[in-house]
Amino acid sequence: MSDARLPERIDDYLTALRQLERALEQPFDEFLRDSVIQRFEFCYELAWKMLELRLQVEGIEALTPRRAMQESLQAGLIRDGNG
Repeated sequence: MSDARLPERIDDYLTALRQLERALEQPFDEFLRDSVIQRFEFCYELAWKMLELRLQVEGIEALTPRRAMQESLQAGLIRDGNG
């Protein structure tokens, strides 16, 4: 079941990411700031859920956002964004 849902989750994440990028291109104001924050939160939620499904395919269980990010980093699915 996870295999079938993964492409859909990836598409949802990429769509949300494009929406976030579009919002970031707009002139700044308070309303836009709030919108960008909400879009970022939505992207983060979709990202960890997408990673959770991908990890399940690999037989790794990660039921929280923090665990999904840690396991994804260890599995080489993501890189440390600090470098």
